[in-house]
Amino acid sequence: MVRVWNGPAPVCGSPAGEPGELSGARIRERLVRLLDEPAFREGAGRMSEELLAQPTPGEVVRELEPRRRYRSR
Repeated sequence: MVRVWNGPAPVCGSPAGEPGELSGARIRERLVRLLDEPAFREGAGRMSEELLAQPTPGEVVRELEPRRRYRSR
């Protein structure tokens, strides 16, 4: 058994704020749920799409560079 602290958003273990025992079986149970439930996969897909829609750091620099030059005159 492993002693765990469950902060505000626990992934495994006891409810938030309560220390608990975390066994290999409990970890396996939670991992199987994470891998099997479609909602987790769908959420990860949405998050991936949102991240891919964001500009890259290079695109941000290209957008900001002309503004910096204009203001420094």
